[in-house]
Amino acid sequence: IPTDNVIRAIYSTEFKLHLIYSFLTVVFLSASYEFSREQSYNHTLELSKKYQQLAHLDPLTQLSNRRDALAILEHEQARIMRNKEPLSIIICDIDYFKKVNDQNGNNAGDAVLIDIAKIFSDNIREQDCIARWGGEEFLFILPQTLAKNANVFAEKIQEKMQNHIVHYEGKEIKVTMSMGIAQLNGNKSIDEVINRADKYLYQAKSAGR
Repeated sequence: IPTDNVIRAIYSTEFKLHLIYSFLTVVFLSASYEFSREQSYNHTLELSKKYQQLAHLDPLTQLSNRRDALAILEHEQARIMRNKEPLSIIICDIDYFKKVNDQNGNNAGDAVLIDIAKIFSDNIREQDCIARWGGEEFLFILPQTLAKNANVFAEKIQEKMQNHIVHYEGKEIKVTMSMGIAQLNGNKSIDEVINRADKYLYQAKSAGR
């Protein structure tokens, strides 16, 4: 027999409150888990970026390191093969750097490297790269640049350094540098060009720095 009567369950207020609290607890725990997961992901991402930077940057000067410079040179060499554009490098070495350390301490030597690295960074073009090649040596990578133009750039750097004084703990440290320049063409290997620039660098030192 059809009937319009509907059986309804009657819940106590205490049960309803318990149900609401349980729901809110689940929502809170879910939100907390999602927040924690996102925080963990962001932290891992930041660590990954940090380690990636450390792999490509010199920790003292914050310039590219030798590994990164070689990778850039390989990339540029491939571009040269396609576009037939010149690229020049400059190897720069601080003269008598051991003397700077011996007379003023290693921390003073670090201050000199940091100071000079900033001068270099402030005077290169956007497409150029400056790397700490090792010790007191730096490497300039100058895309779309002939050796004669790299020489003009090197002279400008030398002019800036001519009267530059590094101040460290009340001491005035004057430094000079020697440079060797070579041009990378499509028919030469990276090692050949670096060795040639290195050869010219030591010729400059032998000629009186």
